[in-house]
Amino acid sequence: MKKTLTRIALALALVLALGMAAVAETAADGVYHGASFGRNGDIEVDVTLTDGALSDIAVTAHTETDNIGTVAVEELPGMIVEAQSLAIDGLSGATFTSNGIKRAVENALTEAGIDVEPLKEAPEKVTGQSYDVEADVVVVGGGGAGLAAAVSALQSGAESVVVVEKTDILGGDTNVNGGIYNTPDAEMQDAVEMTDGQKSLVEAAIAEAPVSDEHAALIEAVKADWDDYLASGNTGIFDSANWFALQTWNGGDKVAKLDLVENMANNAYAGYEWLKSLGQEFKPTISQGPGSLFPRTHDTPSGIGAEFINTYIDYLGANYVDQVEFYFGVTADALELTDGVCNTVKGTDADGNTYTFTAKGGVVLATGGFAGNVDMRVEYCQSEKWPDLGPNVGCTGVASDTGDGILMAKAIGANLIDMDQIQLLHTCSPKYGTTEDNSDKGKSVDSIIFVNKAGERFVAEDERRDTICLAVLEQEDALFYTVESYDGYGDKTLDELHSNNFVSYTDEIARDNMFIGDTIEDLAAAMGADPEKLRASIEGYNASVDAGATTDEFGRKTFINKLENGPFIAVPRKPSAHHTMGGVEINVNTEVLDTEGNAIPGLYAAGEVTGGIHGGNRLGGNAIVDTVVNGKTAGEKAAQLAK
Repeated sequence: MKKTLTRIALALALVLALGMAAVAETAADGVYHGASFGRNGDIEVDVTLTDGALSDIAVTAHTETDNIGTVAVEELPGMIVEAQSLAIDGLSGATFTSNGIKRAVENALTEAGIDVEPLKEAPEKVTGQSYDVEADVVVVGGGGAGLAAAVSALQSGAESVVVVEKTDILGGDTNVNGGIYNTPDAEMQDAVEMTDGQKSLVEAAIAEAPVSDEHAALIEAVKADWDDYLASGNTGIFDSANWFALQTWNGGDKVAKLDLVENMANNAYAGYEWLKSLGQEFKPTISQGPGSLFPRTHDTPSGIGAEFINTYIDYLGANYVDQVEFYFGVTADALELTDGVCNTVKGTDADGNTYTFTAKGGVVLATGGFAGNVDMRVEYCQSEKWPDLGPNVGCTGVASDTGDGILMAKAIGANLIDMDQIQLLHTCSPKYGTTEDNSDKGKSVDSIIFVNKAGERFVAEDERRDTICLAVLEQEDALFYTVESYDGYGDKTLDELHSNNFVSYTDEIARDNMFIGDTIEDLAAAMGADPEKLRASIEGYNASVDAGATTDEFGRKTFINKLENGPFIAVPRKPSAHHTMGGVEINVNTEVLDTEGNAIPGLYAAGEVTGGIHGGNRLGGNAIVDTVVNGKTAGEKAAQLAK
């Protein structure tokens, strides 16, 4: 279904035939209240009846996920009013929230004395239609990489861009990203004292024996940057594009294509400046995101990746509203070549309607990875790294992470690379498999420790994600807790503090998503841990901070903030499939390569659908950099073909 851009997503133009007036003619006019559980908590609505018909639905309270549940909150009430029916499809990608809204409206109508069953009778839908759509650039996937490509294509002169999105929600995995972006930033890093532990990381990396000529050249470049830093007398954090690239490549087990890694690192700061030019804001401090390995992380003010999506949408709406069209609920099924050039995308919607999208310029593939496709995970996980990636392992991403774009590209000859490289993330909800219900401090290792169910530390909290996940999988129930103190929260109450999906700590504790205790012993009792072991874990870490330690028995190198003052909080976490580093092979121009190493004319790719960038382990905070740097390039290149 084609939709036209508004501030957050699209205004739905649904025309449904089922009327309500006859059903509700005996109900008294007025406002009726209803509530039901959504994704994160209760959704409350006020339903207004006028002359026996629905005249307004207002969502008065909710805690739904930004840019996922909030889209349903903004759009579904109007859809119900327009249809005068509860028999409407919820928004694909926001099913829990959609169902919660419909149940809340149903409860309000029941309170009004209305028999709601006739309102659930589905109207006939338009089926079997065929649509032909042409644009300068066709982008497949409306996540971070796809929207970056769409913006870039229009900035580069494309007169029209079509974005094909299989769900009803813009943003993809970027919506559930932690809102972190890595890049060297001298101005911000100079203001933070560099620790001995951080210095040792640099010195160890440049002392390593190179495994290739490319590696040797990069080491020499970092050595030169390091020497310049030491000669300058600067005591702030050292960083450079070369050091960022070397850390990324080393952190990915030296598996990635080094030219792609260097391209990302060299353009990271320009991408950061580009985001700011679109209107994106960042916190005025530098941090070290989980799994990022170094303090070069830039955080969105809210700490969520949905902000990046809002920035793209707001920018498009303000500057290119008449030049971009979105087709939601349309699944791309196949890519097609014309005279050897990829310029056609075939798709279908849930009602069996078919679509043919033709690009005058290029096609940008930005469909994400395959972390949510259990069959693909099992098929390609051929290494001995992970004991099991079957259905018992959750997925942090959105439901659309099913590898569609990878399979479509493979079908026209694209080469796949690093498909066995699958990343797990440790900081995930045991209930949902997602990154939700995490504490305000949970994204940074500055003020937390990890303990198992017994209350014992077992791994360096600032280690690589895969190292942490393997250690967690060896613990009882493959579960651990992030433990923090109230230090830094000031006078904020539990009602004022919110988890990363905007649920108050009070509600999270009530749902057993967090545990709290005024003392360490109280916390141990709440979480079922051994109080002596938990105290030893906390006090041992605090002693390392006091001693100015550069490492400890687990190899941790970050010792900044002590855990001193209660109440103490523990958040249960468990690993989930997070990022698939493999995908279609591209070059630095984001051209998709075939099995012979040649570019497939007209086809570009960016984001998690690609392989070769992150190697065997993606560093935390690099995913958004990948989508921005390569999405921007893909849009530029695709637009150039239309000229």
